[in-house]
Amino acid sequence: MARHGVRVRVTCSEACRASLSLVSRATGRRAGALTPVTYASGRARLRRRGRLTVTLRLTRRSRRLLGRARSTRVALLASGRDAAGNRARPVVHVLTLR
Repeated sequence: MARHGVRVRVTCSEACRASLSLVSRATGRRAGALTPVTYASGRARLRRRGRLTVTLRLTRRSRRLLGRARSTRVALLASGRDAAGNRARPVVHVLTLR
């Protein structure tokens, strides 16, 4: 899964723009990094209400860190905005990348 990216489904009740990112939850030697790592990020734009599947491509640094570890827990941060500029409440999901 992680080699090809992480697929995320975005759903909006009206036209919107969404911003997505995968961020590490742990730091230090155990995680293989001294600072929090952004594993992937991306954006989605829906011209009308509905669903869209977005593939978040992993960065070179994150692929290297994943190669050292069997799995790691990351947080998927998602936020959205409609055409009028109203912000949606940010959503956080915890995932395990293998």
